[in-house]
Amino acid sequence: MFKFRGGQLLLIIGLIIFGLIIALMFGYRQYLKTDKVYPIKQTVNIGDIQVVIDEIRLHPRFLLGAPFNRELIAMGRVIDNSGDSKLTYELHEVITVYFKDSRPEKGMGFSQNQPQYLSFWTNKNYDGNKSLQLIVQNKINNTKIPLNIDLDNFKHDHETKEG
Repeated sequence: MFKFRGGQLLLIIGLIIFGLIIALMFGYRQYLKTDKVYPIKQTVNIGDIQVVIDEIRLHPRFLLGAPFNRELIAMGRVIDNSGDSKLTYELHEVITVYFKDSRPEKGMGFSQNQPQYLSFWTNKNYDGNKSLQLIVQNKINNTKIPLNIDLDNFKHDHETKEG
């Protein structure tokens, strides 16, 4: 058996604890940099407008109370197929996409990429349920089209952010 003096034992315990803290910090940092990406590619047609859900992302969130929570993000495009792009600049007023158990006005954003379509994203806190329902709402005639997505049916990739 080894015989340690009091100071040596404290030093060894301190080094072990320090090593564990460094390993946990490195692992958590890697966790925060990694998204799970599910390529979905589902389409909803509403007259001259086409809504394409490109992907669902599980994005890590840094919260002290719940450090391993993820945010669920649906990303896609709203395309104007009218031929003369007459609806393109009004698409954000005509179409809303949101998760069933979230508010329609919460967390939806648009960005203009091309003259014929807008990119969108909508989000909510991920509760662990892999069966999701997105609602595509046409604000002109106030119709709501449910889009059921089961993440178990899709293979996911890991995407690591740089930095």
